[in-house]
Amino acid sequence: MRAEDILDFISNPTNKKEPVRLSNEDIDREKKLIELGISKEFLKSSTQDREERKNYAYKVYWLILGFLAITLGIVIASGIERLCFYLSDSVLIVLLTTTSANVIGIFMAVVRYLFKQKP
Repeated sequence: MRAEDILDFISNPTNKKEPVRLSNEDIDREKKLIELGISKEFLKSSTQDREERKNYAYKVYWLILGFLAITLGIVIASGIERLCFYLSDSVLIVLLTTTSANVIGIFMAVVRYLFKQKP
């Protein structure tokens, strides 16, 4: 609302005034301002998405690394006879299979999220 419209409203509070007519230039300028605002919001959103993706990719990297380190530690500990820690072959096979499936699944989910296809 323009300052002139506000002054008109104050001087004539009955609201019986004619609607404001905008010229084509004013309408075009308003459309461009709206499009510029939408573009700024899209850019802000994209930047925030990128930062969040980096943050979660970093966290998932360390999660997978820790998961694999613990699995490797269990396998090595079961191979050292002096530790008195023993897992049967079938348990080790299940452990390695499920660990591999989990790591590949987490990795694929993160990669699909980070590098998703544009529609």
